[in-house]
Amino acid sequence: MTRASIFVLALMGGMLLLHPVAFGQANHEVWCPDPKADIDSYRYLRNLSLDLRGTIPTVEEYAVIEEQGGVPDSLIDEWLSSEEFLDRVAAKHRDLLWNNVSNLGFLGDPSTFRTTGGLLWREDSAILYRGVLDNRDLDGDGEPDVEREMPCLAEPAEWDEEGNLIFHDMGDGTFREGYVEITDAYWDTTSPPQTYYVCAADAQETLVSSTGTDCSARAGWYDPECGCGPNLRWCRFGTSETPVRQSFGKQIDEKVKAIVRNDQPYTDLFYDNTSYMNGPMAFFWKHQAQLTTTVRLFPKPVIEDDIPDLDYGDLDTWVPVPGTEEHAGILTSPVYLIRFMSNRARADRFYNAFLCQPFQPPEEGLPSATDDSALVLDLQKRDGCKFCHSTLEPAASHWGRWLEAGGAYLPAEDYPAFSQDCFDCATQESSCNAFCRTWYNTDAFNEQEEPYLGWLKSYKFIRDDHHANIEYGPRGLVETTIGDGRFTNCTSRTATEWLLGRELKEFEEIWLDELQASFAESGQSYRSLIKAIVTSPVYRRVR
Repeated sequence: MTRASIFVLALMGGMLLLHPVAFGQANHEVWCPDPKADIDSYRYLRNLSLDLRGTIPTVEEYAVIEEQGGVPDSLIDEWLSSEEFLDRVAAKHRDLLWNNVSNLGFLGDPSTFRTTGGLLWREDSAILYRGVLDNRDLDGDGEPDVEREMPCLAEPAEWDEEGNLIFHDMGDGTFREGYVEITDAYWDTTSPPQTYYVCAADAQETLVSSTGTDCSARAGWYDPECGCGPNLRWCRFGTSETPVRQSFGKQIDEKVKAIVRNDQPYTDLFYDNTSYMNGPMAFFWKHQAQLTTTVRLFPKPVIEDDIPDLDYGDLDTWVPVPGTEEHAGILTSPVYLIRFMSNRARADRFYNAFLCQPFQPPEEGLPSATDDSALVLDLQKRDGCKFCHSTLEPAASHWGRWLEAGGAYLPAEDYPAFSQDCFDCATQESSCNAFCRTWYNTDAFNEQEEPYLGWLKSYKFIRDDHHANIEYGPRGLVETTIGDGRFTNCTSRTATEWLLGRELKEFEEIWLDELQASFAESGQSYRSLIKAIVTSPVYRRVR
């Protein structure tokens, strides 16, 4: 082994001990090095590898800098083109976007299977199929029994000559059917697949009932002819929903990685409407989007024919899917919209993550409010609130056609800004229908709200000159902030502070201006920005 190899291995293992006296150095010179001095090539390589790949260099990579007398550009470029670097960038953007919705339950309780005695059945639908137990005292405690567990019989189901499922009178007020064996449940990706014993009424595969009910939508929960459909696709069991929730978050990771991998302009985060789908997401959009309750994802923000033909178990297969013109990249992605359920929250996250402008009061505090300030409903005018909301409300209006607490888009041809019918019912004695009550302002509890009757709910307290924000969407907000330089400045700052591991100091703002200009000149290449940072003298002094 050569002396150089021994030196490299000693550095990696942390076993080279230098006694300060032996080398004629004072103790403080060893332990308190000059902060303006560059770190040596070995430490520089280690910092680069940890920041760009999340791992330490190999022995062979240390040997490269031994041979070349420093870290070559070609090695940095290689790491910046690696999948490990893309993973690091995606992880950093998770810190910015908080794209995790694992706490949400998409499908409602009526879609949920319970297990009793090895039988799968849905509690909320049991009364439709099996009736209600008599209020009888079966256990002899002097009180009527309350028993909600009403699964089917633990015996194979039967059908009459006309193909109708046979229910047996149990003599307790209920009628119960048998079970069927299901071996192709969509969530089971094992080989061979498991056999599930499902109550026959819950396993019905009817697509549309005799009364016209779409069994794949929530209305099917209340139609006795509707079950869980083919492959039990309209129901959930155990952790079957977990891959869907995880995939919604990973979709943003794939978007970020694709833009950096292809060296697209960083602004394509908002301008490129291509999204990515894997198996669980494709399955959800095809079969379960109309069954959500916690969030509303219907009308679907995807085109049916564009949903890729993937199996539910294709977790790691990501297919690009084109978006429609109303989208604004990640800002209208389903996970962004349901992670930040109000338009104010969506605007606030954009201002924090991409403009470095958090909505917070000044250090000296807010001015005192007047006695009648609480009566002002428009937060853009209320004392104290207006300090932030005079900016936040117009910014939030850019999401005015995207559902709050949901991810659906409301096109103007179906949901006009003003509805005369909804205005008429709101101002006359006639009651408003469900459409008006759901989407339009039909109640005014104060004279301040009266001017907005008949308007889409997102228009309440929005000034006339901000109506264009709603119709243009989040992309309009992006274009404004790119044009005035806030976006490029914040992107450069965020990336720099990430790699330095600290906030920039005041005297480093000039360097930030140089990085920002370089970032713009590169066509907003995020990879070029990162390289400019890690090859700078400032980064070379990071300890």
